[in-house]
Amino acid sequence: MNPKNAGAHIIENEFLRIGISSKGAELISLYDLKNSRELLWQGDEAIWPGQAPILFPLVGRLKTKGYVYKGKRYDINIHGFARQMEFTLNEKSKEVVSFTLVSSEETRRQYPFDFEFTVRYSLEGRHLLKEHIVTNKSVEDMYYEVGGHDGYQLPLAGGEKMEEYYLSFEGKNALHSYMCNDEVMLLDKKRRIDLDKGRLNLKMSVFSNDALILDSDAGKAVELAGPKTGRLLTVRFPDFEYLGIWTKYMPFDTNYICIEPWSSLPDFLHLGAELTEKIGIRRLSAGQTEVLSYSVDVD
Repeated sequence: MNPKNAGAHIIENEFLRIGISSKGAELISLYDLKNSRELLWQGDEAIWPGQAPILFPLVGRLKTKGYVYKGKRYDINIHGFARQMEFTLNEKSKEVVSFTLVSSEETRRQYPFDFEFTVRYSLEGRHLLKEHIVTNKSVEDMYYEVGGHDGYQLPLAGGEKMEEYYLSFEGKNALHSYMCNDEVMLLDKKRRIDLDKGRLNLKMSVFSNDALILDSDAGKAVELAGPKTGRLLTVRFPDFEYLGIWTKYMPFDTNYICIEPWSSLPDFLHLGAELTEKIGIRRLSAGQTEVLSYSVDVD
């Protein structure tokens, strides 16, 4: 494990070992014990310092760097505040660990709802389950979004290039990604990306218009594979309507790819700033709890 992750909370079984930071409840290591290799991107300040930040209570960029709810404007950073906050450890066993963030005066300045947000990781064989458990502690309906941003490092074998790796979308001949303007605001149109027998090759040119942002037409699972390693892992996201595929567009290989299940979409250029009108925003009744999960199966 990367030395910078020395303070991580570790759980493992005979197949996998994972590390999670209490800051952001972020996954910072996904280690394949069978093949003695780290699968998760370990961060690089010169390229992208993140690893697998959790997006809550909003996903993506906001057109005005804020939103409006009940006539009041709230400023909030891209992807929300959870990724930058300390969570409390509330459960840990050999193969399960969970962390919770609760609303506070600080969060209410950005987001006016009372909430409890728990992220739970569990291992079963070569299967990692990641649950996002949201409870509305307010006396009114709560509007929220949640998403993943997990980066996987490439290549894993000597002599390979990132562009030789691919994502496989079973049964698909093409993907249709929402387009962005120069400020990375979504446009109400899509571009077609042809696949090679269901495969999206991870060339830099694919990301010249920033992330691929896909809806449920792309399916609910995607495989990451390489030329020598074969299939590395499969991400399944039955509870999420959207999927982001991203790496920072650079004049050289970045050597990571993010697979990002999202419950909703970032802001569209043509829409206003009203929170309740965001595409995919989830509404949770007072006192209710909702669980959105996705999983990673390591080959």
